[in-house]
Formats: sequence, C-alpha cells, structure tokens
Amino acid sequence: MQWQVFSQADYPANLWFDWDYINEQWHNGNPLLSSSFISLLCQYVKPNLFVAVAKDGHRSSAMLLLEKSQTGIWQIFKPSQATLALLVIAPDCQLSLQQLFKLLPGLCYRIDFISLDPAEHQNIIALQSRKDLTAKATNIRIDVTSDFGQYWSERPKKLKANVKRYQNRFEEEQGAVRFSHLTSVQDVQNAVDRYGMLESKGWKGKQGTALHPSNYQGQFYRQFLTLQAQQQSALVIEMYIGEQLIASRLCCFHNGLLIALKTSFDEAYKRYAVGRLLLKELIRWGFERTDISTIDFYTNASAEQIEWATEQRPMFNTSIYSANLPGIALSFLSHTKMRMKRKQTEVSVD
Repeated sequence: MQWQVFSQADYPANLWFDWDYINEQWHNGNPLLSSSFISLLCQYVKPNLFVAVAKDGHRSSAMLLLEKSQTGIWQIFKPSQATLALLVIAPDCQLSLQQLFKLLPGLCYRIDFISLDPAEHQNIIALQSRKDLTAKATNIRIDVTSDFGQYWSERPKKLKANVKRYQNRFEEEQGAVRFSHLTSVQDVQNAVDRYGMLESKGWKGKQGTALHPSNYQGQFYRQFLTLQAQQQSALVIEMYIGEQLIASRLCCFHNGLLIALKTSFDEAYKRYAVGRLLLKELIRWGFERTDISTIDFYTNASAEQIEWATEQRPMFNTSIYSANLPGIALSFLSHTKMRMKRKQTEVSVD
C-alpha cells in the first residue's frame, strides 16, 4: 500500500469521483462522507487542503483531507459542520501511516485524527493502542426497521411520561400542533432559510454562530440540501402552532440511513420541550418510510438523548506520531500530559 499526497489543486485525476467511489463501495454512500457534502465544505470553509491517497496497485483504497494546524502538527480537515472524520477507506485496507510524515510538506511530527467512527473507520481505530484512543463523544442510532409502536413501548418509562406530559401541556395551553415534512427542492430551500431565521432568534444568534440565509453556514446547508433534494434525499421537518414556526430539523438520507444534521426551536416555547416533540415526530416518520432503516445523529449524546436510542457507540480521537526523535519526544510529552490529567480527574472525583 503506497501513499501519495497532493495539494487539492494538483490532484491528477477527478478528486471527487475517486472519493465517491470509495464512499459508495465501502461506506454505503454515507451522506456525511459524500463529495457533495465535503466539496462544499472545502469551497466555503477552506479551499486549499492536501489530499492523501492510499493505493493498492491501481485501486484507491483510502482518501483523507489534511490541513496544518500548527508547526509540526497536521490534522484531518475538521470544520464544525463535519461531525464525522472526513476519511474514506476500504475495510480490508492495511495502512502504514508513517509514510505520510515524509510526504507532507514542511515539518510533520504528529497527525490528529478527529471523530473516527467505529462503524466507518474501524481499521484506523484498530491500528492504535488503547492509551492512544480518546472517546470524545457518544453517538446514538435508532433502528427503524420494526414498528413505531413497539419502539416507543420499549423506551424508558420516565421518557415516555415526560414526552406525554409535554404533549398534554402544549395542547392545553397552545392548542393543536402541525408538522410539515418537506422533501422537494423548492420546499427544502425555503425551509432552510426559515430554519436560519429561527436559529438566529435564539442564543446562537446572540453569539454570532447561528445559521442564517445571509452567512456561509446558511448558504452551505441550503446548497447541500438542495443537492440532496434533487436526489430525493433531503428532509426538513417543521413544527407549527397556527402559522408560526416553532421548531425545525434539517436531515438527509441515502441507502437506508437518515442523518439528523441540525435542530433549532423557538426559545419562547422552551417549557414545552418542542425539540423532543419534533424528535418523536421525526422518528415516527422514519418508521413509516420503507426506504429508511436507521436514523443516526452524529452527536455527543446526553444521558437523556441516549434513552431515545436503540444503539450507542463512542467516537474516537487519536494522534499518530512520527517515528523520528521529534515525534517520539512529542508523543512522550502528550502521554505525560494525559496521565497527569487523568490523575487530576481521579483526585477531584475522590
């Protein structure tokens, strides 16, 4: 297995054709690993990246996007919108990552791999020792291949009671709720704009981090979900009281996998937990679709969110160090800091 590294502009073939081939072959076409998602991120966030390709003969078996984070340290391209490591790889691909250190331009003593998913990147995870892996998030999935009634009956009693209480409170104090399930191109485009206006009214708007039709986040999600809608693979689910939008979720789906990308709600209705009511409706919609088998959230789930799941799994961060003296020294310092942090945590718990 031989690595090759190119600047994005100098990639000698069709970068995104090669990328999608690996994604479709070995990642079931995961939308968060698709060229339509990643190429837009490159366009809106950082266009000048390096592409690492592992080849087995003429076959490309792994591809990843790399950026320099600081002197001597590189990482997988990780904008905030990417909750999954932007790495596609064949499951039988046996990699020697040390070769990358010699191919990247300038100094490189460490490469950081962020948000590795055991469901997608197990062979990379398996290369690392346990001490070098850090579980940074707990992701959740819901299997929607059975019946919604059965699924809901198996949820914890406290969850069901709380959701019922919020439903009753909302109906008694606000009246009937209305849901919209939007999948056509024009409907999705308009819904993404409405989502941006809704999110901008809340705390994210005050912090300046909200999606909005006029900023790059709003334009990115509008363009990405337009591409998905053109393939009948986008969903925006909205919750209304009368004609007032009070909650919205942006989603995409492909080959049986539905991914909940983002959610927002009107904070004036916080006491009704409208986000949870909308989540229940999204899950019910997923169970009704014959082309959906799994809902994945790619989030760091809280204990309460885990109660909705039928499966959970860790998402890992890890670092790989060069085998030369600077890399060995950097590895020693990093592991020393990790041990000290663990000891401090143990002391504080005691």
